[in-house]
Amino acid sequence: MDIRQLKYFVAIAEEGNITKAAKRLFMAQPPLSRQLKLMENELGVTLIDRTNKKHHQLTPQGRAFLKNAKKILYNMDETITEIQEFGQHMTKNLSIGTTIHCSEIMLPVLKKFRKKYPFIIPEIYEGNISYLMDLLEKHTIELVLSAPPFHTEGYRTKALRLDTCVFVTSQDFVWEKECISIEEISQMPLLLLSTPASNSLYQRIISEFGKRELNLKISCISHDSGLLLSMVLNNLGSTILPRSMINNMLSEFMHVIPIKNAPWAIHPNLIWHSEGYVSSTLKTFIKFFESQ
Repeated sequence: MDIRQLKYFVAIAEEGNITKAAKRLFMAQPPLSRQLKLMENELGVTLIDRTNKKHHQLTPQGRAFLKNAKKILYNMDETITEIQEFGQHMTKNLSIGTTIHCSEIMLPVLKKFRKKYPFIIPEIYEGNISYLMDLLEKHTIELVLSAPPFHTEGYRTKALRLDTCVFVTSQDFVWEKECISIEEISQMPLLLLSTPASNSLYQRIISEFGKRELNLKISCISHDSGLLLSMVLNNLGSTILPRSMINNMLSEFMHVIPIKNAPWAIHPNLIWHSEGYVSSTLKTFIKFFESQ
């Protein structure tokens, strides 16, 4: 059995169908079927139940083999990267995952990094923490930028600067005070950004108003940060967001007001694997956050 056969098996398992896997691998279906049969004969077990021709199912042995096959393939890629980067030559692309509330924290760092290393092409994923940690566990991405809670076993973390939340409204909103209280916010219609996480900023805002027995006048719930900011710009309501999400350009068109004794803040962290080879590219990218 060789690395090539492991790649074949992983493709079949992920596609759930030999024909689809053959297309993905740019090869004909019959030789791929033969390779799978050779692997099963060598192991003495059936890896994939092909009773349903449209969608094959992994057997219990197949599920166990898939998990280890992916590890072997990742270790091989990791070894190749380590050899290629011998002498600190940065040759690997960078794959990053970020939650919606932490994405703006990454942008100035990414800008500086790309300016110095324009030959590196970052691949960026956005989603909730569960989705991103799943990608990290599978080695689809190398780094996650997120606020807690997240699992730390098997990972290294680096805490970044606290990102305090602010009250954001249109420039037409007249406010003479230096800051605004939660009690005053409760009198205004709010546009809130919702994310699936149980400990999301959205849930924390609702919880805080509930603790204080204050009414929360929600005029709209948005699941898209870009749309939410457009609504604020068009004077459809105000919102509460981490300060980092209001970059310099947007702050020129919005009224950003500090919240008195703000109970909401984002605690961003970098998360990456504690074991295995860490590429020179990733090490360098992480160092760029130290100046922030």
